[in-house]
Amino acid sequence: MSPDSGEDRTPPPEGLSLSSAGGDFGRAASAYLRALGGLLGLELRESGSHVLLLAGLALGFAIAATLAYLFLIVAMAVSLASWMGGGWFATAAILFIFHLLVAAVLLLVLVKRGRRPLFPGTREAVRREISRIS
Repeated sequence: MSPDSGEDRTPPPEGLSLSSAGGDFGRAASAYLRALGGLLGLELRESGSHVLLLAGLALGFAIAATLAYLFLIVAMAVSLASWMGGGWFATAAILFIFHLLVAAVLLLVLVKRGRRPLFPGTREAVRREISRIS
């Protein structure tokens, strides 16, 4: 019976020590993670065209959303200028200040959120498992 056949292995003998069972578990977990990584690689190769299609659609969405936002700003500028009696400089200054404030708030939120590491629990669990296995 090959180790990659997927068949159940025979149960260990009753007199197996805890350290030996732990070693067996570590080897089995390592083999499982390697198989999972191989499956992920295979799926990524097979779904490459689908990912490219999704990336193209996402790019199209980003362009369309950006253009929609620009047209909204132009419409706001024209409305504000007509309400103010044709003061284009004041309209541009008001819209500049508004967007500058929005950008500053978003930057503060980004800096605050960017300091926290991503997936801390998972990273620590993987470190612990790697140190146990090796």
